[in-house]
Amino acid sequence: MLLIDATQKNCKGVITELEKVRQAIDSGEKVETLVVGIPNRVDVCAWARRKGYVVERENRDGSTFRLTVSRR
Repeated sequence: MLLIDATQKNCKGVITELEKVRQAIDSGEKVETLVVGIPNRVDVCAWARRKGYVVERENRDGSTFRLTVSRR
């Protein structure tokens, strides 16, 4: 499983990081993404829906979200 620590990134930076590993997700690998704040969480979920991926798991620890994204 790949891990993207985007806790220091804004919304655009989070999506850029997901786009960089998109081929790995297409090959069946799962990607765990760490983001801070609800706006970043919403952006990851929206990106997944638009691109044909699914957020399989989501955990929250304070303002940090851990989202696991995979191919449908």
